[in-house]
Parts: sequence; C-alpha cells; structure tokens
Amino acid sequence: DTLLPNARIVGPIPAHFDFEGRINLPDGITRFQLSLAVRIRVNVFIEDFNDNSILKTIAVKNTPSPRPVDTDVGPPLKPSYYYSDDEVRDLIDSEALCALFAPLPADLLHEIVSGWAQQKKRSEDE
Repeated sequence: DTLLPNARIVGPIPAHFDFEGRINLPDGITRFQLSLAVRIRVNVFIEDFNDNSILKTIAVKNTPSPRPVDTDVGPPLKPSYYYSDDEVRDLIDSEALCALFAPLPADLLHEIVSGWAQQKKRSEDE
C-alpha cells in the first residue's frame, strides 16, 4: 500500500476524492507584528507555493481513474498574511513604496491597481 502524504490516504486517489477542498485558499493570518516588507516577501512565496499545489491537484483531478497508486495531489495550501487598510492605502498612494517592496503578490498588486483606477476616476470626476 502506498500512503499519499498530501492526500493523506492510501493510493490510488478515488474518483470521489474532494479535489475542490484541496484548491480553496485557507483564511489569511492577521499578524501585524511582522513588518509589511516581511509579510509581502513571505506572501510572494506562499502565492507561488499555492499556485503550484493547485496546478498539481488539478492535473491529478484531470487524470482518468483508476489513477496510478503513487499519484498524489499538491501539498496543503498555506494561508497568506493580511495587510491593514492603512498599509494598502500607503501602497496605493506611493508607487515608490510599491517599487521598494517589489515584487508584490498578485492579489496585493490587483488591490493597488484597483485603488489607482479609483483615484484616477475620482480626479476625472472633479
């Protein structure tokens, strides 16, 4: 018997396996004692880790049953660290700060770019 450490079952992975539960991101961590720079740097790593895990899990899901006994899903997803509203506002207000902390995780970058678009729309409406 082959124990699959990520799926936490003996292989092969059955057709009824809960793949969806393996690709939903866990709730984030509120830990503002860590500096913004550290949280951003760690979140870039976590985002890459989670993306690779999700891709592996999806590949296994798309493998027809019966699957090979040693085919495992991706490792459990890691929670990312939250940012305070003030920290996000500071990043929206300062491209220099964004450059200083680059690279930024995609979810944070999306929030910043949305903030820039809102600022632009407000200035156009004035």
